[in-house]
Amino acid sequence: MFSLVNLALAKKSHNKQFKQIRNAWQFWFAVSFVFMVQCVSFCIALLTT
Repeated sequence: MFSLVNLALAKKSHNKQFKQIRNAWQFWFAVSFVFMVQCVSFCIALLTT
């Protein structure tokens, strides 16, 4: 049987893992966004020259 303390610790551990996953997702989103902006800027530069 789970005690209240074990349940609280399990929930805290789960929240920590979720924050790490969320931070990783935000990092890769930011990297892909910067890459996309650079590609669009390069394409616009090619079209205007």
